[in-house]
This record gives sequence, C-alpha cells and structure tokens, in this order.
Amino acid sequence: MKKNISKWVALTLAGAMACGLMGCGSGDNAASTAKSTSEKSASATSTPAAGSSSSSAASASSASASSGTSGELIKVGVTFGDLANPVWADCANHMMEVDESYGFDVTAVGCDSSDEQIDQVENFITSGCKAIVVGAKDTDSMGDYMKQVIDEGIVVFALGYEISNYTADMMVRNYDVGYSVASMAAEWINEKFPDGCEVLINDAPEYDVLVDRVSGMEAALKDLAPKAKIVSYISGTTTAEILPQAENAMTANPNIKVCVTIGDGGALACKEAANGMGLNTDDFAIFGVDCTEQVAKAIYQGDAIRGAMSLGGGKLHGETILDVLQKIFADEDYPKNTPYPETQVTKENVAEVAEQMGFSIE
Repeated sequence: MKKNISKWVALTLAGAMACGLMGCGSGDNAASTAKSTSEKSASATSTPAAGSSSSSAASASSASASSGTSGELIKVGVTFGDLANPVWADCANHMMEVDESYGFDVTAVGCDSSDEQIDQVENFITSGCKAIVVGAKDTDSMGDYMKQVIDEGIVVFALGYEISNYTADMMVRNYDVGYSVASMAAEWINEKFPDGCEVLINDAPEYDVLVDRVSGMEAALKDLAPKAKIVSYISGTTTAEILPQAENAMTANPNIKVCVTIGDGGALACKEAANGMGLNTDDFAIFGVDCTEQVAKAIYQGDAIRGAMSLGGGKLHGETILDVLQKIFADEDYPKNTPYPETQVTKENVAEVAEQMGFSIE
C-alpha cells in the first residue's frame, strides 16, 4: 500500500532533482501521512553509546520480541531538520517505500525549528510510534529531550547529528569529511593555480556539526593550499536558498575559482550561478559533500563540479536504519554506532559510484 507522500517531498525526489529543489526549496517541511495500522506494544530502554560497536537488543527493548509477531507493523516516526535536503528526503522517501518489508509503518516529516521537532516527536508517541528516527535540528535540546523519550520505552535512532541520548545512531565524521573534500580542492588549486586563487566556502552555522565540517575544510586549505584565499562564505543547505547568495558572492568576487560546499545543495547552486554568469571555465571547480544523482551527472559531464565526498546516499541510509531497528525489535544484537561510508568521487570513478548507488548518469 502506497504512502500519501507530500507533494513537496515527491517533487524533491523526482528524477530532475535540481529543478525540484529550485521550485520547492522554500523551507516548507510538510508532513507525509502514513496509512493507519495497528501494532503490538513494544518498549525500549537505552543509554548513549560508550564506544561499543554493538549492543544487545535485550537491553534496548525488553518487550520487542512480542512486537513483530502476527504480521502487525510497528509504527516508526521520522523527523528531519530539513526535508529540502535531497539526501534526507531520499532517505525518508525510501524508508516509506520499503518499510512494510521490514515490518514497520513509517511516517516522515520535516521541521523548521527545534521546538517544532520536539512537538513532532510528542505527536509520534501519542499516535503509537515505538521508534523515533531523528536528524536533529538542534542537537543539545533534542539530546536532552530524548532522555525522556527513552525513559518512556521508545527506541531512538539518531541520524547524522550526534545527540546525547539514543538507542543507536549513524554518524558522519564531519571534521574529517570536511578535510577530505577540501583536500580535493587543494589538489586542484595547486595544479591549476600554484600561486593560489580565491575560494568560496558554503557553510551552515545553525548546525553545530556542520561547523565542524567547515572547520575541516578550512584546515585542509590552510595545510595543503596555503596560498589560496577564502574570500566569501555563503550559508545554507538547499539549492534555492544558496543560489542567490552564490550569485552575489561571484558578482562581488569575480575571480573566485574554487567553491567548497558542505552539501550537494551548495554544489548545485554554485554550478548554476557559475553557468549563468559565464564563470564556468576549464579552471573553475566545485567540490562538495554528498554525491547525489545531479552531482554525479555534473562530475561525469565535467560541468563545474569536479569532485564530491559520497556518504552513501539516502537509500543506503534508510535501509541501514530499518535494518538496525529490525534487529532491535527482534531482540537481536545490533550495531549501536554505524559510520557513514566515505568515498572521494571524481570523474575517474563516478560511473562506478553511480552504479553502486543506483544512479543513471549517462
């Protein structure tokens, strides 16, 4: 049975992802509505990870073994800080597409503030959800709040942004990822501009973990391309919000030759800005985190984006979450901490990476 996914999310996940983002990335994180199902009572308790790679599901769900019998689906609520982010939207959409095969009934929503996100979690619990998947808008407030959720016997899966209380998580090594993507930029700079060049950085200071990512970018440029000069910072995570900033920055600094971005939204925005302003020359380069289909196509076609850090993609993230939750509710051992995969993607290996992720780039 199909979910009633919001028009907003559906458009974002359509084949022309860049166009979808341009038309819909307005910050409207509309909720998707899942079908009604009944589920058996399940309870879970947890403590934050303490460096262990796996945990006993018995400690996370004392009644989970009785939750998935008789074919009844377990309700799972998903709340992400920004469904305009195509990777998160892809993750949410895929979870809702395949949830029943894992024994779950998934509903996914986005939020515009930490208070709204906490309200969403409360609504999920009231509706009977036995597990919450959260990409935290604010890690401090959400971490504190999730202690109460866990005490109520709810399983908590943290995605992307570390919070202090959770049952299991999937995390990015943000400083290292930032350093890695900027090291690709530094290699380009040293080859094309041995005397240095002007650089644009895309950040998002409202996300503390992305501050770490930008710190890694800055450190790599300082260490590996010390003659490069950062002349502009533009903020945001979606193509729509970043594009006008990119255009303004490139107008004010027409000698920018390299852009380093925290995500694919920034990479696509910088590409569009450079193309529209006639700046996309053979020595112009964009390097960003996340290798979505649109980014992979640009790398393959040599269209301004020269490299990216792949973190596995939304489909892989969604299946990983469902697999871990399935283990928890089946009372099996499960990995408490799952790292994102990290792959440097260039024109030389983009076809292979795209095939692994199910993209068509030709």
